[in-house]
Amino acid sequence: MAGLILFFTYGCSGNGKLSQNGNTANNVNIPSLNSNKTADWKVKSLNLSGKLANIIFPPENALYPDISIQIPDTVKGDITCNTFRNYIWVAFEIKGNEQINFKDYGGTGSVEDDWGLAFKNNLRNTAKFNISNNELIFKDSLDKPVIIFIPK
Repeated sequence: MAGLILFFTYGCSGNGKLSQNGNTANNVNIPSLNSNKTADWKVKSLNLSGKLANIIFPPENALYPDISIQIPDTVKGDITCNTFRNYIWVAFEIKGNEQINFKDYGGTGSVEDDWGLAFKNNLRNTAKFNISNNELIFKDSLDKPVIIFIPK
């Protein structure tokens, strides 16, 4: 359904006061999602059916050249993203111990391919993150990588 705006609302509970660019909440160190000074990331790998799969080429019907995100240098705010077919946005809040909550999903409503569906589902399942070897890694609640980003 091209052109429709879809909203998916998820709950998020707060447990402390966060500062915009100060990296603490309840005296817990909170790393930034772009602590290596990269605000633009593209997806290198996605969890598809329980296994990480590398994205090599965009599909023929792609409207965007990659699946990517733009992240502000804050611990709470909005992330804009795109799949190969849609533009999406989501609110986020970083908590201590590299934990992250996402809520208030929205975006355009073109039919997604398997990559886009996997990206959206994995983003919703993300509970933790870390940055290692110039990769931003989103993990589920079991600490398994679900999305691996590289600088764009």
